[in-house]
Amino acid sequence: MLAVTACTAVAAGSALGAVARREQDGALALFIVAGLQFIADPPTLLAHVLPFWSTRELATWAVDGTGSPAAGLAHAAATVAVCALVSVPLRARRASGR
Repeated sequence: MLAVTACTAVAAGSALGAVARREQDGALALFIVAGLQFIADPPTLLAHVLPFWSTRELATWAVDGTGSPAAGLAHAAATVAVCALVSVPLRARRASGR
């Protein structure tokens, strides 16, 4: 769970930082996303599209035995892939000066 959380947090933070113009805006957006994750009802669609749902799914499986580790890991992989698709082009464009 720690590795999944760290990987998704780095990917989500990088994507939000690439989208935001200033560093503080990116940090604020990450706090908002993390806060939404805590208040979102786990079975809802909102909870499933947020980046840290994979950690919640893995924790549910570890504690209750009702979650799915495969679903949690697949969600984490999809989250990292989507965040990379967002952040890599934006960072490359900023680095080239366009």
